Amino acid sequence: MSLQDAVVNLIRVSLRDHQWLGHTMPRTGNQLGAGVPGTTYRCDPGGPNDHVFIFAHQPQMWHALLRAIERPDLIGDPRYEKGPARWERKAEVDALVEAWTSTRTKHEVVKILADFAKAPPDRYASWLFTKGGDFYHDPNGLPDLTALQRNIDLQQQLGFLKAKLDVKKYADLSLVEEAAKRAK
Repeated sequence: MSLQDAVVNLIRVSLRDHQWLGHTMPRTGNQLGAGVPGTTYRCDPGGPNDHVFIFAHQPQMWHALLRAIERPDLIGDPRYEKGPARWERKAEVDALVEAWTSTRTKHEVVKILADFAKAPPDRYASWLFTKGGDFYHDPNGLPDLTALQRNIDLQQQLGFLKAKLDVKKYADLSLVEEAAKRAK
């Protein structure tokens, strides 16, 4: 799998929308497509790394989120029940979710949501914004094959891929490694 394949996978929604609508999509910040909720939300105490990413576009995900944030009264409310209705009220929905997340630490938010999903909180560790090094760029420009392998393994476990795939078997990093040597 090439790095280009991985990036195309990440931007597939924007590519699809460009094809359907016939024009470049406007920038949307952290918003993931038209799924609402589907962005980053502030957590307590409100520092630059105190955020989580929450995406709950499907009805079952939305209902579980409403129960988790102690708003089961909104289940079935026509103003929020369907995705297009939530999109029309995106600012309201984001404020509703952030009113809940901002009173809890990011670790508390992930634990509560993991409990509702009946999953270990570690599964959602990537939702957390963490401080420290740059997690997106290797100093030598190499793709993170371990992270890519975890992603591929998860997709296979969830049934999106029929067979296991060993990323390292298909990754030829020689060109990138050679370029990194020349750049030093």
